[in-house]
Amino acid sequence: MNRFRRFMALSLVAIAATAALTAQPAPQANTLDLKQAFEIGRVELTFTGKQLGEMLDVKITNVSKEKLIVTIKKGITTFVFPSKTISLLSDTNKTVSLEPAKNMTITLRQSGYPRINSGSMTVRMQPQ
Repeated sequence: MNRFRRFMALSLVAIAATAALTAQPAPQANTLDLKQAFEIGRVELTFTGKQLGEMLDVKITNVSKEKLIVTIKKGITTFVFPSKTISLLSDTNKTVSLEPAKNMTITLRQSGYPRINSGSMTVRMQPQ
Protein backbone atom coordinates (compact mmCIF):
# COMPACT_ATOMS: atom_id res chain seq x y z
CA MET A 1 0.00 0.00 0.00
CA ASN A 2 2.81 2.38 0.83
CA ARG A 3 4.19 2.18 -2.75
CA PHE A 4 0.74 2.84 -4.16
CA ARG A 5 0.36 6.03 -2.05
CA ARG A 6 3.80 7.27 -3.11
CA PHE A 7 2.95 6.56 -6.75
CA MET A 8 -0.34 8.45 -6.44
CA ALA A 9 1.35 11.40 -4.70
CA LEU A 10 4.04 11.60 -7.40
CA SER A 11 1.37 11.36 -10.11
CA LEU A 12 -0.58 14.25 -8.58
CA VAL A 13 2.58 16.37 -8.35
CA ALA A 14 3.39 15.63 -12.02
CA ILE A 15 -0.15 16.54 -13.08
CA ALA A 16 -0.04 19.80 -11.08
CA ALA A 17 3.36 20.74 -12.56
CA THR A 18 2.13 20.04 -16.09
CA ALA A 19 -0.99 22.14 -15.52
CA ALA A 20 1.12 25.01 -14.17
CA LEU A 21 3.40 24.92 -17.23
CA THR A 22 0.53 24.88 -19.71
CA ALA A 23 -1.37 27.64 -17.88
CA GLN A 24 1.37 30.22 -18.55
CA PRO A 25 0.00 33.21 -20.49
CA ALA A 26 1.29 33.82 -23.99
CA PRO A 27 4.18 36.30 -24.15
CA GLN A 28 3.00 39.89 -24.51
CA ALA A 29 4.12 42.04 -27.43
CA ASN A 30 6.41 44.95 -26.71
CA THR A 31 4.47 48.22 -26.64
CA LEU A 32 6.54 51.26 -27.60
CA ASP A 33 5.78 54.71 -28.90
CA LEU A 34 6.91 55.37 -32.48
CA LYS A 35 9.90 57.54 -31.63
CA GLN A 36 11.14 55.16 -28.93
CA ALA A 37 10.74 52.12 -31.22
CA PHE A 38 12.75 53.93 -33.90
CA GLU A 39 15.50 55.18 -31.56
CA ILE A 40 16.21 51.70 -30.18
CA GLY A 41 16.28 50.17 -33.65
CA ARG A 42 13.08 48.12 -33.53
CA VAL A 43 11.43 49.78 -36.54
CA GLU A 44 12.50 51.19 -39.88
CA LEU A 45 10.60 54.25 -41.10
CA THR A 46 9.92 55.36 -44.66
CA PHE A 47 8.49 58.86 -45.05
CA THR A 48 6.77 59.67 -48.35
CA GLY A 49 5.54 63.19 -49.06
CA LYS A 50 1.94 63.64 -50.24
CA GLN A 51 -0.32 66.55 -51.14
CA LEU A 52 2.56 68.98 -51.71
CA GLY A 53 3.97 68.36 -48.24
CA GLU A 54 0.75 68.62 -46.26
CA MET A 55 0.64 64.90 -45.53
CA LEU A 56 3.12 62.07 -45.09
CA ASP A 57 2.74 58.36 -45.60
CA VAL A 58 4.75 56.77 -42.79
CA LYS A 59 5.62 53.13 -43.49
CA ILE A 60 6.54 51.42 -40.21
CA THR A 61 8.48 48.16 -40.62
CA ASN A 62 9.15 45.85 -37.68
CA VAL A 63 12.85 44.90 -37.99
CA SER A 64 12.95 43.11 -34.61
CA LYS A 65 12.40 39.41 -34.01
CA GLU A 66 9.33 39.92 -31.83
CA LYS A 67 5.81 41.25 -32.20
CA LEU A 68 5.55 45.00 -31.57
CA ILE A 69 2.68 47.29 -30.73
CA VAL A 70 3.64 50.79 -31.83
CA THR A 71 1.72 53.81 -30.59
CA ILE A 72 1.63 57.23 -32.18
CA LYS A 73 0.69 59.78 -29.58
CA LYS A 74 -1.75 62.60 -30.20
CA GLY A 75 0.17 65.77 -31.02
CA ILE A 76 3.53 66.36 -32.66
CA THR A 77 6.32 63.77 -32.90
CA THR A 78 9.62 65.14 -34.22
CA PHE A 79 12.52 63.20 -35.72
CA VAL A 80 15.82 65.07 -36.10
CA PHE A 81 18.24 63.75 -38.72
CA PRO A 82 21.53 65.29 -39.89
CA SER A 83 20.02 66.45 -43.17
CA LYS A 84 16.37 67.01 -42.24
CA THR A 85 13.89 67.39 -39.40
CA ILE A 86 10.54 65.68 -39.82
CA SER A 87 7.55 66.51 -37.63
CA LEU A 88 4.38 64.41 -37.67
CA LEU A 89 1.04 65.66 -36.38
CA SER A 90 -1.53 63.14 -35.18
CA ASP A 91 -5.04 64.29 -34.23
CA THR A 92 -5.63 61.16 -32.07
CA ASN A 93 -3.62 58.38 -30.44
CA LYS A 94 -3.05 55.60 -32.97
CA THR A 95 -1.87 52.02 -32.46
CA VAL A 96 -0.22 49.70 -34.97
CA SER A 97 0.38 46.00 -34.28
CA LEU A 98 3.26 44.47 -36.25
CA GLU A 99 4.55 40.92 -36.48
CA PRO A 100 8.30 40.50 -37.16
CA ALA A 101 9.33 41.58 -40.69
CA LYS A 102 5.87 43.07 -41.38
CA ASN A 103 4.98 46.69 -42.10
CA MET A 104 2.03 49.03 -42.13
CA THR A 105 1.60 52.47 -43.65
CA ILE A 106 -0.25 55.24 -41.86
CA THR A 107 -0.95 58.72 -43.25
CA LEU A 108 -0.33 61.70 -40.95
CA ARG A 109 -0.15 65.46 -41.29
CA GLN A 110 3.28 66.97 -41.66
CA SER A 111 4.06 69.81 -39.27
CA GLY A 112 6.81 72.42 -39.25
CA TYR A 113 9.35 73.21 -41.94
CA PRO A 114 11.19 72.05 -43.99
CA ARG A 115 8.83 69.38 -45.29
CA ILE A 116 9.06 66.38 -47.56
CA ASN A 117 6.99 67.56 -50.52
CA SER A 118 7.54 64.53 -52.74
CA GLY A 119 9.72 61.47 -52.87
CA SER A 120 10.64 59.17 -50.02
CA MET A 121 13.20 58.94 -47.24
CA THR A 122 13.94 55.65 -45.42
CA VAL A 123 15.74 55.69 -42.07
CA ARG A 124 16.83 53.02 -39.61
CA MET A 125 18.82 53.03 -36.38
CA GLN A 126 21.15 50.26 -35.26
CA PRO A 127 19.41 48.01 -32.69
CA GLN A 128 20.39 48.55 -29.07
